[in-house]
Amino acid sequence: MTLALVGTRLPAATPELILAPQTIKARFAGYDVSMLGFNGGLPGPEIRMRQGQTARITLDNRLEEGALVH
Repeated sequence: MTLALVGTRLPAATPELILAPQTIKARFAGYDVSMLGFNGGLPGPEIRMRQGQTARITLDNRLEEGALVH
């Protein structure tokens, strides 16, 4: 799902990011656990932007339930 305001034109240099929430298998203190991760990793990717900068972000939900990113 791509979210953008209808009729909004984004600058040509607008960063395009994909966030894919999914279950990640990890090992902590000798135990295998399932955790929420993004893009195959834990933690998810770090996103750095300047105040007022615009980005196009696509949510590729790989979970069995809905996802909300904030």
